[in-house]
Amino acid sequence: AAAATALSSYVGAGVAIVVLSTKLKVRWSSRIPKVKELLPFLQISGALLVSSVLAGLTYSGTTRVVNSSGSVMESAAHQIGLQTWWFLSYFATPLALAAQSIAPRELAEGRPSIAKSLTNRIIVMSLTVACGVGVTNWALPTFVPAMFTQDAAVAKTLQSVTLKAMVAQVLITVGSVLDGVYIGTGRLRQYLFAGVSSTIVAWTMLYYGVGLQGAWTALVCLGLSRTLVNVGGLPRLYHKLWLLQSGKEKWQ
Repeated sequence: AAAATALSSYVGAGVAIVVLSTKLKVRWSSRIPKVKELLPFLQISGALLVSSVLAGLTYSGTTRVVNSSGSVMESAAHQIGLQTWWFLSYFATPLALAAQSIAPRELAEGRPSIAKSLTNRIIVMSLTVACGVGVTNWALPTFVPAMFTQDAAVAKTLQSVTLKAMVAQVLITVGSVLDGVYIGTGRLRQYLFAGVSSTIVAWTMLYYGVGLQGAWTALVCLGLSRTLVNVGGLPRLYHKLWLLQSGKEKWQ
């Protein structure tokens, strides 16, 4: 499985390079770019890297907390719940990517009103998707446990955290899409602040948490804090878009 995952990643990256090079007519050069030229890319990639590392450490921390309880049933249930949670979380990725690509294009072309309208639609759509994946995360283990395991004890243990999994799924979905909105509109500080602050909250809960319940409580707190911080940043975002729309500021 690990080899297949690594191989598929390299193949996907290779295909993407070939396709983009062909469509964009990229000319390959041996010249090493200067740091000044790479700075805009490093700012975005650096923020994404920090956030991804923190998220990965948090998810790994939940597994450690569950395993430290010594319960085989809880460890098995957590792996099933986390994999289901991961799978459903990808449904929000297209919205986050849309926000990252469409908003800067419209802003660069001097159409902040369209960027604002699209941002509003993406946020509303994220709420719909969040509710859908959240209910799915709760319903499948509750009503169709045989999809995940034939062990009745593991299924019952998994069902004990389905409500928390649903809440965490909804919150993280909305928070992730808002992350994409902030990246697309160039508000990387807000994006990093949401990621770092929510990670601190989650790590605090993991430190005091015990077993399966403690791990999923931490994930709920991760999603809640991330979403609240991102929602709290929306007034500044809309004020920025208003300034651009009124011509008082220019997009850089």
